[in-house]
Amino acid sequence: MTVDAAGRMLGCRRTRVFELVKAGKLKRGKSSGRATMLARASVEALAKVLAKNKGEADLLKVPLGGPPKPGRRRGGA
Repeated sequence: MTVDAAGRMLGCRRTRVFELVKAGKLKRGKSSGRATMLARASVEALAKVLAKNKGEADLLKVPLGGPPKPGRRRGGA
């Protein structure tokens, strides 16, 4: 399943889907060239949990980044 299709099924954007993969809540499937493919079973399982627990937005929350690394600047010039 493509990242776009997973996003539509879960009701989120591509960036959130990649964050869910990184957090281990979704599993990668077999690749198709450069496209990232996801295991359909993992997407359907998460969609089922989300449907069962309507209103619990915490299920899609994953920790993002953390504090900036020393020596790295954020923002413009």
